[in-house]
Amino acid sequence: MKKLILSLLICAALVSCSEPMNENGHVIKVDIEDARPMELSDFVESIKLIPLETTDESLIKEIWRLVMQDGKVYIQNHLLNVLVFDENGKFLLSTAKRYGQGPEDYYMLRSMDITDDGLISIYEGYRIREYDMDLNLVNSYFPQLPDSIHSAQEMRKHIKLDKDTYLFRDYEYTSYYSVPKDSVFGIKHEYYHPNSAAIVNNLRLLKHQGEIFFSPTYICDTLYRVNQVEHRMEPVVIFDGGENDINLDELPSDMGFQYYMEYMMNTEKMFLLDKIHLPHADFCFLANVKDKKGGVTYQDKNGKVTTYTYSYDKTFFPVPNAIHENKLIYAAMPDVVERCIDVSLVDAESLERIKSLKEDDNQVLVCYQLKK
Repeated sequence: MKKLILSLLICAALVSCSEPMNENGHVIKVDIEDARPMELSDFVESIKLIPLETTDESLIKEIWRLVMQDGKVYIQNHLLNVLVFDENGKFLLSTAKRYGQGPEDYYMLRSMDITDDGLISIYEGYRIREYDMDLNLVNSYFPQLPDSIHSAQEMRKHIKLDKDTYLFRDYEYTSYYSVPKDSVFGIKHEYYHPNSAAIVNNLRLLKHQGEIFFSPTYICDTLYRVNQVEHRMEPVVIFDGGENDINLDELPSDMGFQYYMEYMMNTEKMFLLDKIHLPHADFCFLANVKDKKGGVTYQDKNGKVTTYTYSYDKTFFPVPNAIHENKLIYAAMPDVVERCIDVSLVDAESLERIKSLKEDDNQVLVCYQLKK
């Protein structure tokens, strides 16, 4: 059960930030001792539920990335495909027919992005393929990126900054690729805590309202914004958990992944998960797997900071899969949906749409409309 909860929380694995990068961001105190029970209505205005259509072609088990853009939902799934649904959850297409060894196919999917002009961008580990909505191959690029010491090809993320520039982020490097010049530039060596080298990483690059944010999903207290002019990461907000922060300096550096996983499942501390910065709010998600508890620290537009906690058998507020406009989007399995909502905030049509769902149907998008 603990491992299931850990998987639900992170949808990937662990990483820690190095202290030298935490110098210039706005600091928010995470006060677990003064936490209050979860009340979604304090910061959520309404909740809409969108069941994703379940067909033989659209089956989803694990979601590795989710993007909402221009009335469509794009999902990178565990089968190395990109699935596309409309804004009501109707299945539109899958890139499965382009997964192969043909001259216009892709053979691996390390990272997925959706460009501003609606192309599906697939990073294979050495090559980028861009497809239109008819799955025609539009562009292919071969960026020569620096090698990383920690399985860079397996966990490297990419995102298109503009029509001429891609950004790549792995365990060691932030790199930029110029499409017109076909060259990599602006390489920054930003290495994380050495003890986390034994821990599989998940890094998140997230585009929202014209800005791009970066953070390790796990045990990093800092959220970064990409300076798209100077091509560098800038700290935006730092969440200070005080004594509740996990200090990786106290952990051995020569242990395997299983050791760190067991540590995360049994620590008494409420450690920091993902971070989100919006014009009117900041969020930091928290977890204690041992006690089956979670939490969120929320700072509103007036600077008021509140920390909420919950147990997983009651209403909880999970780490979102995506941000769209003023909504946080979480993809929940049908049997989990009721624990992610406050029924008083959900419209009647949404509740009606989930009545007939079966346990093995595709996920339901829980769209939290935030208060401003």
